[in-house]
Amino acid sequence: MSKIKKQQETVILERYHGPLITNGVGLGYIKIFPWINFFVSLLFYSAAKFNGVNFIENLFLCCLVFSIISIIYSFFNIIIEKFSVLTYIFLSITFFITLIGLDFISLMMLVGGDDFHSSTYSFVFKLFSFIFLAFSLIMTFFVYPYFYRRDRRTNGAYREKESKFNSEDNKLFSIVGGILFTLVISALVVDAFYAALYAKQHPEEID
Repeated sequence: MSKIKKQQETVILERYHGPLITNGVGLGYIKIFPWINFFVSLLFYSAAKFNGVNFIENLFLCCLVFSIISIIYSFFNIIIEKFSVLTYIFLSITFFITLIGLDFISLMMLVGGDDFHSSTYSFVFKLFSFIFLAFSLIMTFFVYPYFYRRDRRTNGAYREKESKFNSEDNKLFSIVGGILFTLVISALVVDAFYAALYAKQHPEEID
């Protein structure tokens, strides 16, 4: 009886992580992602401020301030480990800021960044902002929490199936990532080649 109880406790205390990630979020992430957020937030904050887009300026100002606080926090290893709960909360907010930055990059690629002010008030920008926001909220508050609740309800029995799903899914994403990189880098290869031909024919026009 004592042995069975001990096994159950081991399962309950085991760290669980959801789909799409092979390894769970570690405390060390606090030393990396805030720096990424800092530069992305600073870029869009500066662009929004220069173009007078107040709501984007305020959004990325908040992201920028939190990123700076997180960067300062990341230098204190003792605090990171001692207050691990606080660190994970910091990371949760940090990843949300990363999501905002990446989504905003995608939006600007869609609507174009030549006229920042006009782009951010366009119908396409508003439509896709709503779609991305809705999708983010659904995945964050409904879909992925479902997997965590399911693991808790089954007392860890679902974890083995989940780990197989993670493994297969990561392989799938490796293929997708390879395709995306191939599409983008191939374009750079071809453009550089034709740029060489153009430079040979029109050397005076090349900076």
